[in-house]
Amino acid sequence: MSQKRTPQSLVSPATNSHLKGLQNYYTPAPWAHALAALLPKKRPTIADLQCGDGSLLRGLQAADTQFVCAADIDSSAKLSLNRLMPSHRITHAHLDFLDLLPCLLESRTKFDLLGCNPPFSLSWPQSLLPAPLRNGHETLDSTSACLRSITHLLSPDGECLFIANHATIERITKDDPSLLEHVWFHVTHPSFFPNADFIASILYIAKRYTGLPPAPMHLALDTPQELEAILKSWAHLRPPGGLNGSYALPPQRFNAAIDEAEARINPERRLENVVLSRDGTLRTRVSAFQQYIGSIPAAQFKSLQSLNYANPHELTVQRSSRQALNDMLDNGHWTISPSAALAIQSAMDEYNNNRTPLTPVSQLQRLGWLDENDKLQCKRDFLFFREGEFYEVTSEVAKYQFSRYQPRYKNGKKDEEQISTRGNDLIFTVHAADDGGTAQFTYKHAHIHGTYPMEDIAEFFHIPEVPSLATVRPEECAAHESRLNMLEQITS
Repeated sequence: MSQKRTPQSLVSPATNSHLKGLQNYYTPAPWAHALAALLPKKRPTIADLQCGDGSLLRGLQAADTQFVCAADIDSSAKLSLNRLMPSHRITHAHLDFLDLLPCLLESRTKFDLLGCNPPFSLSWPQSLLPAPLRNGHETLDSTSACLRSITHLLSPDGECLFIANHATIERITKDDPSLLEHVWFHVTHPSFFPNADFIASILYIAKRYTGLPPAPMHLALDTPQELEAILKSWAHLRPPGGLNGSYALPPQRFNAAIDEAEARINPERRLENVVLSRDGTLRTRVSAFQQYIGSIPAAQFKSLQSLNYANPHELTVQRSSRQALNDMLDNGHWTISPSAALAIQSAMDEYNNNRTPLTPVSQLQRLGWLDENDKLQCKRDFLFFREGEFYEVTSEVAKYQFSRYQPRYKNGKKDEEQISTRGNDLIFTVHAADDGGTAQFTYKHAHIHGTYPMEDIAEFFHIPEVPSLATVRPEECAAHESRLNMLEQITS
């Protein structure tokens, strides 16, 4: 997760931006169109996560382009894009790359065709970069950081047109050549950017290519048409395989990453996963981003769904639903509205108060609280359980049914009739850690095959103490005891 930033701080995330300026060198659309000659001919989906005025996207779009995924920190970028191409094709985010990138990685958003003309020579703090991009230093060059991100953002057959300062690429070639392992073609051009005093490097990246980085082809052409003609003559050098330009990435996952990034900057925009309805029951929902990320186990989604349309007090009856409530309040997977959190906490407090015994209870009585424990300690060797060891204990409600015959008299003659009994019983299972063996204990053990009576669990395992009300709330109990003593004196 990226470091939370205010909208004002988005203007200058780089530590040396005051020295470098905005570093905006936008790719002229005619030159971008010429560079696209070495890209797949069919481009239904194109993306640029630092799109600037959109000129690179304009040059990369083809007749069959259906989706344009764009993002930039400059709020005027969307207006520029709308002037360059039909607005219904564009999914645009007014976001800094450093805020959007973590959400793209967490949601496993992949692109099949990516244009990338990142800011040159800016030093980005490592704290603002997602973990896969960090290299242990305090800052990372913006070009290096973007190259590191490419392999995470491309689909297995995805491609990227990457434009950078040639001097920076030369340094990367010397210091960290692994960043260029997917570069299959390299062109340099001295007059690519108007009024720029440096040579531009144009890198063609394919995720499926893992050969040696090629030597740059140095060109100095006057017109984009000349560049396009030369690049078309080299089209046979494209790496084999791939999707052959048949890209079809719908923007839903990209939109989900955008919504999450905006919610992290402005928490008031975050979708609450649990809310309290007017009738006092809970309503649950998940965001599109949460459905795409892989960090939330499927069991958590199932637990959340189990709370839907339930009254918080009803959920305290079973241990599994109580655990779901505790997980929801404590583990941070879900966001809860203040009213829902208050209702859940009140229900949990009331349950804890009601289940607390007024006076200390015996060991046999403590079996009624056994459902609250995760582990039991063995006090005598029993089956494969050993004295002094702790073992996991779980509980479940099981159905049972049995039949028996009892005598009856009919017309003065002795006969038998079959009596069937069915019901539910609570089964406690103690799990052995080593060989996976289990022992089950139940109150009606004679009717559930393979179980032991509840008295045995008390004989072979320590039953944890159950604090009484005087222990849990000593001050209130002392006050009530004082009142009772006073009443006794008055009435005696």
